[in-house]
Amino acid sequence: MDNDKGYEILTLRYVFEFIDYNGNTMNVIEIDSKTDNIQDIIQDVFEISRRVFNLETSDDFDIVFKSVRLITRSPILVR
Repeated sequence: MDNDKGYEILTLRYVFEFIDYNGNTMNVIEIDSKTDNIQDIIQDVFEISRRVFNLETSDDFDIVFKSVRLITRSPILVR
């Protein structure tokens, strides 16, 4: 991926915030990915969060978290 400034996009960094039912941030996860396929990114986010929070199923996830929010999506550039 090139742009008109002479930089190449090496990877994309996604930052997600996990919010509980009280509106508090429980965790923030950063994922670097070479793909821009948001479905793959979301799958990675859920897999990481399941391991971090010891969640067995997606129902457990729904009990613990009210929402997951994408905070930023930014390219990591190289010349």
